[in-house]
Amino acid sequence: MSDKIKIALIVTKNGVFVSRERTDSYNRYNAMSAYKINGKMPKPSFHENWSRIDAVPSKIQKKGSDTFVNHRYETTDPAMVSDKIPASFARDEVAVKEDYEWIWKDEYRHLQSLYSLLHDVVKGKWETIDFEIDQRIDIDELKEINGFSYPVQRTQWRSDGTVQITEQEANHQLMDRLLFPQPVLPTLPCRLTSEQSYKIIREHVSRNIDPEWAKITSDYNFCFTVKKVIKLTQDEAYAIDLNAFKKTKRRKMHTTYRADREIIAFEMTNSKDNYKGYTPIKGFTGTDHEDLKKNIDKFLADLMEEINKPLVDCPKCKGRGVVEPKAKGE
Repeated sequence: MSDKIKIALIVTKNGVFVSRERTDSYNRYNAMSAYKINGKMPKPSFHENWSRIDAVPSKIQKKGSDTFVNHRYETTDPAMVSDKIPASFARDEVAVKEDYEWIWKDEYRHLQSLYSLLHDVVKGKWETIDFEIDQRIDIDELKEINGFSYPVQRTQWRSDGTVQITEQEANHQLMDRLLFPQPVLPTLPCRLTSEQSYKIIREHVSRNIDPEWAKITSDYNFCFTVKKVIKLTQDEAYAIDLNAFKKTKRRKMHTTYRADREIIAFEMTNSKDNYKGYTPIKGFTGTDHEDLKKNIDKFLADLMEEINKPLVDCPKCKGRGVVEPKAKGE
């Protein structure tokens, strides 16, 4: 049987979570679904690398490997059995092993198509193994905290589609990551980086902006600007030079009209790029994964309410103030 194994425990009032330490895997711990613990098979938990048991382990058993015996060739058609065609041959009687394959001997090869290779299985026995508790955390309760998922642009090009930022990418304090096993981390303080938060906000605004009342005027990996579209009380005339982008110095003025004006409603950069003139967005934080999601959702909802709020020029102020337009029928 294998050497002593190391296990980690999370002991709560309602049960124990157990995992086996691994040195041959990217994941430090692995579920113990193949072991018997205290005479019972453990149950799966909400975390894929951890199993659930009723009490702290006092005995752990592992099933030995199955063995294959009585290797033989049996005829595929019992009706053909005769003195020259036996019902079966011992494998070693009619074949020899070459590399990893069994090859029929020359004197029996004419019968090969009439037989199939079979064997019996001897099930492995459950054997007690030594174990060591490498880590133990005692807490009142281990809550199952729902995750989250926010779409963000895959690359700087929107045509490349999106990927998801999930709870798996939440950052925890180094000390917490060193002291606590993975299932406990979602219950501890966490944060997203400024870059992650920037991507989430950028994508959410792009998907939910109301073009009647706002528009995105800068949309890059390093800076983002949204402007309010404020309806004027009456169309405003302004002049443009039709020759402005032509080589001629001769001006050709044309009067046109606009029905709205624009003001900046929201702008941001991220702390990594810190693009000049833009405000670095702070990373979202939370007391745990659920609180982090709640804070993200509230920020996004409040932001979109402000961005999409209808505004028109105040007719009394003549462009120096705005009011919310009355709904139809008021």
